Amino acid sequence: MAWLLSALLMFVALAAPAHAQDNTQSEEEIVVTLPGPEMWRVHDSDSELFLLAVVRPLPRRVQWNTRPFEARLRGADRFYLEAVQGADAGQLLRLMTTRRNALWNPDGAKLQDFLEPALYARVERAAAAADMRVRELERLRPLHAGSRLIRETAKQAGLSFDVDVANEARRKARRARVRVEEVAFIRVGALVNAMNALPLGADAPCLALQLDVVERLIPAMQRRAEAWAAGDAAALRAAAGMVDEAACVAALAEGGLTIEELMRRRLNGWRAIVDRALATPGRRVAAIDAELLLRPGGLLASLHAAGIAVEEP
Repeated sequence: MAWLLSALLMFVALAAPAHAQDNTQSEEEIVVTLPGPEMWRVHDSDSELFLLAVVRPLPRRVQWNTRPFEARLRGADRFYLEAVQGADAGQLLRLMTTRRNALWNPDGAKLQDFLEPALYARVERAAAAADMRVRELERLRPLHAGSRLIRETAKQAGLSFDVDVANEARRKARRARVRVEEVAFIRVGALVNAMNALPLGADAPCLALQLDVVERLIPAMQRRAEAWAAGDAAALRAAAGMVDEAACVAALAEGGLTIEELMRRRLNGWRAIVDRALATPGRRVAAIDAELLLRPGGLLASLHAAGIAVEEP
């Protein structure tokens, strides 16, 4: 899934109380442990940085074998992972309460009131297929309605956005007494304020993109999740950039939400982390969004272009 969608899905998962994590597991479910993700090694003569690619959603009933990751932590002096500044539940609740237009359509408008009939019909079909009532979505902004549909459709396919690999990696690092450094390139408050100011329907092209995911790309998301769990780096790379998000990004930019700038900030921030990690001798480890790492123009492409040594899994 493209970075834009995955990042905003993460934001919606944190912001919407209706989507509290569900970690329950029925007795009939069988948990399967697979090899888990491979890691990329970035290095120079006396320093190295191992990159763990993080994917969402992942199969609910699959655990990843953390032993190879724990082996990389041995001897490391730093573990980096990305956080979203201001993303704790209390801050999000306050923001979403005071800036309701970031989540809900202004003035109580319903999707049916302003979406093109063909697009609204797709929403109705997707909601029915996901065993949802369309009225659950009516007052949500198109972007958030689409996120709800993706979550529910993925859930039916056995996938969950609540499987938090980065958090598990953080726990492993702390247990290994490796210093954890959380880096934040996005401030939730600024993002919420920008979404709050979007004109009604400005994000409708994003809903169309999200419906493409619901209608056509859930199997591709399953294959990507399986590739991650099986340690198939080639298949994981092939899945990067599954959707063309240009129309959505352009529509949000016209409404004042510059997603491209957020993407550049993340990429530049991670590039600075790599440079810092290689500046002094030693081993470091990081957990990074697979889409940001692997997509065309992403972090790996930037490192290769700069002539930095990268060992592929």
